[in-house]
Amino acid sequence: MFDTVAGILENGPYCPKDASRNSWEGRMRDYFDDTDNCRKTSVSQTLNRPEARILIYGDGGGIRIESSLPKLLYGNNLSTVSNAQPALKRLREFTLDYVSGDLPDLYEMRYTRVDYCHNFALGDLLPDYASTLAKCATSRTVARPTVRVVLSGGMAVDESASMTSTAKFSKGKRRRCPL
Repeated sequence: MFDTVAGILENGPYCPKDASRNSWEGRMRDYFDDTDNCRKTSVSQTLNRPEARILIYGDGGGIRIESSLPKLLYGNNLSTVSNAQPALKRLREFTLDYVSGDLPDLYEMRYTRVDYCHNFALGDLLPDYASTLAKCATSRTVARPTVRVVLSGGMAVDESASMTSTAKFSKGKRRRCPL
């Protein structure tokens, strides 16, 4: 089932709708631009809602949208979303409730994240998973295509192109051990 998706559209201008301005957090960033050889200021606006997170950046020229599709449609991550089209339509409607600008269909987004997951019952195997995960040691993570099966309690089983391993996520640290 589909879970979290994130993507970018850069055909703004986009800006927060007046009715929703109190929900947005604004940030200014002062930086030196080597290309123009001068200091510049960039303004971004962020909306963090349970349904989705929206970032308007580049002085309104770009927008980044991230959402958990099951949470958007059903209010929880336990329900399944096997067809992303209705969820993306709802995400576009949600975004238009908070953002002014010409927002195309979200099929045109440049996707930066698509999580696909499968929920399954462990039953009697839970002690084996917990025992294996407890033996994991911290190691350096190498970026490669990975399929992650998330278990309860923040535990996951990763299947990557080069190895099968289990990983436990704890306060942003990733621990890995071969099976």
